[in-house]
Amino acid sequence: MDASSTPVPSVATARRIAATVPVYTITLFLSAFLLFGIQPMFAKMVLPKLGGSPGVWSVAMVFFQSALLAGYGYAHWLVARFSLRRAALIHLALMAVVLLVGLPIGIAAGFERPPQEGETLWLIALFTASVGLPFFAVAANGPLLQAWFARSGHPRAIDPYFLYAASNVGSFLALLAYPFLIEPVLTLSQQSLAWSFGFGLLLAAIAACAGLALGAVETRPAATLDATALKEDTKLYAAIPLLEKAQRHLLAYYHDDEHHPSVLAVHYHLAECAKARGLFEEALAQHEAVFNLRRKVLGDQHLDTLLSLVGVLDVLRLTKRVFPPGKGAGGF
Repeated sequence: MDASSTPVPSVATARRIAATVPVYTITLFLSAFLLFGIQPMFAKMVLPKLGGSPGVWSVAMVFFQSALLAGYGYAHWLVARFSLRRAALIHLALMAVVLLVGLPIGIAAGFERPPQEGETLWLIALFTASVGLPFFAVAANGPLLQAWFARSGHPRAIDPYFLYAASNVGSFLALLAYPFLIEPVLTLSQQSLAWSFGFGLLLAAIAACAGLALGAVETRPAATLDATALKEDTKLYAAIPLLEKAQRHLLAYYHDDEHHPSVLAVHYHLAECAKARGLFEEALAQHEAVFNLRRKVLGDQHLDTLLSLVGVLDVLRLTKRVFPPGKGAGGF
């Protein structure tokens, strides 16, 4: 390789890594702010039609929690079923559709007057038709962006959960700002337009997040990693003995109970370290072991079990392996 050409990818990689955490943090903050900002805004739009009855707030709570769960399920489906590139294209296409046909937020046509009977079903249909698609698309961003960050090649990608702080701050500020800053200053129509503008910014930010993650995938071939670059990652190599020491202490504390969730969490991170170092056989064996133990202890649908399943699938993707027909990881 020409020595004069080597600094170029190094500089590009350094810039990408430096931008990753700020871009993901801002995106998750904005996503959470919009997610929690739309709820009181649309409830205020609906209230005049029903005179502020408690049923409106009850239906709103049930609807938004159900839509949030659906968004999480959609995010898991994208991560489990598609490559990062294809998942990004699907989600960005969904966001673009929302921007073009689902905004600005308002009462959907045909719901101008409530019925004499069946008010609850009418409200559910109203919420679904008016804000269902925008809320669903934004709800998926939290778990989806964290999964993308885990594949970004950043030194902190081993444990992306620190990004929850950005989501928590965004959601808290949205709930705090609405009654004290947003509602007193802006009319509902202005609030809707401002939310639409924020959604457009969010779409651009998500595209940037996808680009950063895809840049990491494209600069690291599927089955080989740059050993020199990996050895230069001192944070990763320093973490390994600390994790191994933590695992020994936890096993001693819990009387060699390898099924304990804390022990399994450390084991999971050791598997991620092995994957980052290019030790795919070791990483696959560890991820499968953790997945099987978590599945046994926590159940199939627990978040930690699903996270381990994603770890297994990611190693298989990197080594270009496929499951036999009709079978998945661990028979899942």
